[in-house]
Amino acid sequence: MSTLDCFLMTSESFRQKAREICYAIIRVSYFIKRGDLRQRLEKLAFEFLEYAAMVSAGDKDALVLNKFFSNVSALDALVRIGHSLYEIEPINATILIRELDSYNSAMRQFGNAAKKEESLDLESLFSKSLSSITKHDSGMTADDNNHNAQVNLSDVNKLNNGNNNLDGGITIRQNTIVEKIRQFNTRQSVNNDSAIAESNGNETLPQGVCRLKDILILFPEVSERTLRYDLQRLCEQGVIERVGSGGPASYYRITSKEGARTG
Repeated sequence: MSTLDCFLMTSESFRQKAREICYAIIRVSYFIKRGDLRQRLEKLAFEFLEYAAMVSAGDKDALVLNKFFSNVSALDALVRIGHSLYEIEPINATILIRELDSYNSAMRQFGNAAKKEESLDLESLFSKSLSSITKHDSGMTADDNNHNAQVNLSDVNKLNNGNNNLDGGITIRQNTIVEKIRQFNTRQSVNNDSAIAESNGNETLPQGVCRLKDILILFPEVSERTLRYDLQRLCEQGVIERVGSGGPASYYRITSKEGARTG
């Protein structure tokens, strides 16, 4: 195979990977409530695709290269702040950051190989560093890394798709949380007439309410931060509501709207 053929195959693979990353960012952005953050991410995602296509096609103009690398840095920063603001699921943020970092490194190698007219082994760049990654700290807090798990990044273009295993796991966990709270609420309703108050400082709670500690016991392998995120998301969706002034005196219950819908 000629050097030109190798270059064409390599450049097409880079464009395909760029399309996958662009699509993933846009899919994740769809669920962001802050308009400015969502619009910036979407705009940068399209620019990322454009610059990546130009560079992978052989455009070595310094201005284009600088725009590409600046674009990747900006996307990385926005994904991280989106994660910190609870706008992007922790696992999605981790995957996107790693995808961007790996693509950035691979593109630099691609540029160097093209200058030297060398063929590039894509398997060494993508198969190990992108297609199958073991979760570990990537600049986020340790709380976000609940356990070492293999993430299949060939499905990165399906992020936030209900059929994707990643979001499927999150959905299953949140559904389990809702069902647990529902069970507590049912128990409280049955025992309402003879409820025994539990003391929490200066406040009392009725018997049978579901608190954060009950959810933590349900998912011992999941971090408290992630579960708080799940509870916050469920509250925002109007499925559950938080009652109390905070701390141990707070508990969660199914909203009347959700109860009527499923009753």
